[in-house]
Amino acid sequence: MSSASNVARSTGYNFLTIACNAASSLVLTAVIARWLGPAGMGTYSLVTWFFAMAAILVNLGLVTTTMKYMAEALGRGDQEEAGGVLAYGLGRLLINGLVVMVAWLLAGPWAAAAYREPHMLTLMPVAALAILPTSAMALLTAACQGLQRYGRVALATATYTGVMVVGSLACLALGTGIEGLLAVSAVAAIAACLLYAQTLAAWQPGWFRLGVSPERRRILAGYSRSLMFLIILDAVVWQRSAVFFLGLWRPHQEVAYFAMAFGLATMAMKLIPGTLVGLLIPSMSRSFGSGKLDEVARIYHLAGRWMAIMALPVAAGGAALAVPLVTTLYGASYAPMAPVLAILLAASALVNAFGFPASSVLYAVEGQRFMVWIGLMAAIVNIALMALLVPGYGLVGASIATAVSQLLVLPPGAYFAGKLLGGVGPDVRRFPSVALAAVLMGAGVWAATHGLSAQLALLVGLPLGALLYAPLVVLCGGLAPEDRTRVLEVAAKLPFLRRVTARTAS
Repeated sequence: MSSASNVARSTGYNFLTIACNAASSLVLTAVIARWLGPAGMGTYSLVTWFFAMAAILVNLGLVTTTMKYMAEALGRGDQEEAGGVLAYGLGRLLINGLVVMVAWLLAGPWAAAAYREPHMLTLMPVAALAILPTSAMALLTAACQGLQRYGRVALATATYTGVMVVGSLACLALGTGIEGLLAVSAVAAIAACLLYAQTLAAWQPGWFRLGVSPERRRILAGYSRSLMFLIILDAVVWQRSAVFFLGLWRPHQEVAYFAMAFGLATMAMKLIPGTLVGLLIPSMSRSFGSGKLDEVARIYHLAGRWMAIMALPVAAGGAALAVPLVTTLYGASYAPMAPVLAILLAASALVNAFGFPASSVLYAVEGQRFMVWIGLMAAIVNIALMALLVPGYGLVGASIATAVSQLLVLPPGAYFAGKLLGGVGPDVRRFPSVALAAVLMGAGVWAATHGLSAQLALLVGLPLGALLYAPLVVLCGGLAPEDRTRVLEVAAKLPFLRRVTARTAS
């Protein structure tokens, strides 16, 4: 099968997976936010942030380690070693999960006192039920991505999101509150894990009984250990750490505003540019495992330009429509989060364009030692800025601290990725042209929708942005000559675009 066919199929399935997550998150967040109100949503955001931290501590590099070394083994055609890597990763993860669950339960009284929220005493034990299944789901998802079974990932994700949506709405209707929402997340993760187990059993029966050689075990343990510190540092910079500080020093409403703006910005970036991010590490690891470092360099060089082409218009359009989007989804009481959303979208676009391709290289070619130093620098800056800005400036201070610390990692990340690839860097020649096209599109959308009702602004602004951006990025010189051919080649492999591209090519 041709490379274009593989890219189109994998990209299509990855987009479907992300779209399922995005749609369910958008619907659930809107319903829950309106149901609980800003103060209740603040409490829910605190608990889910602690839950995200628990999942990170369970993971401690095992998900990335499993995906990387499975992909490398598969690149060499060694199916048995790939199964042994998965069995090793899952076994370690389950042990970590039990330890974290105990620590989680012991931390409940402290969290209730520190955040002046007695309700957390009952919420924390319920949330503990979801720690193991959710962590296992993340690892099994990575395993199927390493196998490039993106269709099965899409099916499991659709099942997870379906259970989450139906179960959460039922819990809200029955009045079970936040406790019910947390319990549903455990059930949904278990359902997804069962589907992944079926897929893996068909690929390699008895994979959970396979082992790896002592030498390979040392390599796996060393790689995951090197990621442990990095994962913890990443949690400070990339996992809504402002929620922790806002909860200590500001009203719970501001916790909700920031958490929801952060989630919305992340979802917007994952839905379009993030489609490619999920493909980068497995593709690079397979190339690295088969000794094709030049292929890794080629992917890296092109990825930045395409991430910019997709991410910058999302940021510009999202900033232009931030107020109508927030008020339509969550209600007028959540309007204070709109400026925060605009700031986070801008930072996320630059991170997608320059940060994720570089970090994918560093993960794939074992450059995580560089990422540790970069992460340490960013984490120190993040904590210092949070302590300085959040007490007095609240939401705006938290968003500025988050954006600055995230953008700080971009130059050193690109430098070290290029160093490992023999001097190859991201293709930035057309970035100013793409940025200009995105800004012009955003300005046009804002001008056309300013003064309209929130719902009408979205109905007009979203299609208008898409219609404006395509010709603008061409007129501004954002596309290289070979890009048109590449787009048509990949799009022609997608059934729903085949007729359109055939006409265009003719």
